[in-house]
Amino acid sequence: MKEKYKLFNFEAAGVTTWEFDLIDNNFSICDSFKEMIGHPLPDTVAFDQLLEQIHPDDQNLFVRQIKEATTSGSAGLLEIEFRSRYGKPDGDNWIYCKGVTTYDQQNHPNKLSGIALDVTKQVRDRLMLQSSEECFRNLVEHAPVATCLFIGRQMLIEYANKQMISYWGKGRSVIGKPLTEALPEMEGQPFMELIDQVFITGKACESKNMFTVLEFDGIRSEYCFNFTYRPLMNIQGNVYAVIGTAVDVTSQVLAQKELDDVQRQIFASYEQSPVAIAVIRASDLTFMLANSFYGQLVGRYPSQLVGRKLLEALPELDGQGFEQLLEKVALTGETHASKERMATIVRSEKLKTIFIDFTYQLQKDNHQNNASILVTAVDVTEQVLSRNKIQEAEISLRGAVELANLGTWQIDLTTGTREYSTRLKNWYNIDESEIITKERAYACIRLQDRSVLSTAINKATTPGGSGLIDVEYVLDALQCGKERILHAIGRTYFNETGAAIKISGLVQDVTGQRKVQTDLRDQVEQRTQQLATANQELAVINQQLTESNDKLLTSNDNLQQFAFIASHDLQEPLRKIQSFGNLLSKRYSAELGEGLSLLTRMQAASKRMSVLIEDLLVFSRVSSSQDRMQPVSLNAIVNIVLSDLDLLISETGASVITDILPEISGDSIQLTQLFQNLLNNALKFRHPQRPAKSGLIPPLLQAMICYLMLKQQI
Repeated sequence: MKEKYKLFNFEAAGVTTWEFDLIDNNFSICDSFKEMIGHPLPDTVAFDQLLEQIHPDDQNLFVRQIKEATTSGSAGLLEIEFRSRYGKPDGDNWIYCKGVTTYDQQNHPNKLSGIALDVTKQVRDRLMLQSSEECFRNLVEHAPVATCLFIGRQMLIEYANKQMISYWGKGRSVIGKPLTEALPEMEGQPFMELIDQVFITGKACESKNMFTVLEFDGIRSEYCFNFTYRPLMNIQGNVYAVIGTAVDVTSQVLAQKELDDVQRQIFASYEQSPVAIAVIRASDLTFMLANSFYGQLVGRYPSQLVGRKLLEALPELDGQGFEQLLEKVALTGETHASKERMATIVRSEKLKTIFIDFTYQLQKDNHQNNASILVTAVDVTEQVLSRNKIQEAEISLRGAVELANLGTWQIDLTTGTREYSTRLKNWYNIDESEIITKERAYACIRLQDRSVLSTAINKATTPGGSGLIDVEYVLDALQCGKERILHAIGRTYFNETGAAIKISGLVQDVTGQRKVQTDLRDQVEQRTQQLATANQELAVINQQLTESNDKLLTSNDNLQQFAFIASHDLQEPLRKIQSFGNLLSKRYSAELGEGLSLLTRMQAASKRMSVLIEDLLVFSRVSSSQDRMQPVSLNAIVNIVLSDLDLLISETGASVITDILPEISGDSIQLTQLFQNLLNNALKFRHPQRPAKSGLIPPLLQAMICYLMLKQQI
């Protein structure tokens, strides 16, 4: 939806748009696209149907480019020129399409959309250009001067007429080769760099009397040429080739060089000067003399300058205005002087920006003709850069001040006037054009803070002190419209006699910070009070717990003593019952008959009671006793319980069925109580009209016994 909205916007702006949906293989095209095709089509057309509208010779190219642009992992870009099947009356109809692929959330291509342009005119112009180039080739071959054509930054030799090939001395085998391969001796010579600059800048380069080394029959010799390099542009306005022409002026230059040698002797004294000095011929701006300091200034040896024109020796100066200044001095005779003029110079094969103070002064010959221009220059780069760094630091500081919402202030201690930044004036409620005096400034400050600020300033401006000010004060709300807490810092500047002349610094509005600090301090005090109250409550609770614990310990001690005494006292009657029972069974067993069985059961119950009393005594000492877990036979436990409940079982007429029970690890007393409670409840809550019958171990108890046995095995 977003892409369609964009396409609608483009279409509304008069741009021809299209969109290829990779899912349903359909193209969406606008009316202007249909006009380019030259055949009526629906708004949405299948890919194959659109392909039929393309010139048969371009259909394979169209399919291949679409496939490459929509393949996963590709750049996803489409750029293609093709012809419509339906040409115009005067020739083929050319269409240029450019698009980009979009992807779904799984990074799969789903759409290809873009724009289309009718480039029929451009293509026809390009074809005409190709025809023109053929004509141009013929013109080059028959040109009256040495002419050649270099293609691309590699400087492939496309054309070279007979005269240029004769200069090179290599034959026509150089055609189609890079210049450095065809003429290896040109490597490192100025021509290569000059041609490359034409490719880069698109500006023609022309020079006279330029020396070069060429190789003939294996022998290298120095020659001098007047040459011109001019750029050739393609339809996009980019330089695609450079055409060069050259004229051999070696003999003329050698004659002039002899004359220059004589003049050089006159200026030999300049070589020892600590100032960069050069002499340039006024007529053609050729270097006649350059001392070592001038060579250092421009990054060349003097020998690389003398005999060459200004822009031949220093091509990087082209467009920087120095050539025009020299021509003006040569024409008018007026001396020109510049301070801290910026220049871009090649030093150590790298462009470097320098700043120079220089003077151009015209020199006349014996006939009062304008003969030469004396150039004196001083490199002031370090001074300029240092000053620029200071200015940049000031700009950065101002930027930081604005970013941090700071105000700036300055007090001239000699006049007493103050300078405030716009922000600080707004804080003080001072008009932009108003002159700020001490009285005006202090009127905005809260009364009790005026002396604080005055004391801080006096201390900072006292000779021998730190010279620093760091103070906070409050602006009066009635005077300034709003109460503000300001934090000011500053530094005092002293003159050579030690007297304070100026104090300046920054001011920050810390009202919000102080409010936050106050709120935090109040919250800390509130939390401290709450914590103290909580600690007091905890102390009371701890005291209550201590008292309760002491009472519990006392109660436990009393309980233990009671259990011990009770168990000890209860043992005595039981022992008498057991003793008398034994006597009865021994002496009157014959007379008792069936009563002997009852007596035996009575003795067993008393023995059981004795064991329970002993266990009560042990239980009372559980805090200090060891674990009572031991192997226990559940069959024995059940038999004891059945014996104890024998009378109840007989009275209720119940029957108890037991199975073979396992032996487990446990407390025999507690297990006995468990089985006794189970049987007792079963007998007590039986159905009144049904005979009591109890399966001794219900399912729940069976599960508990199995759990205990499994746990012990683990």
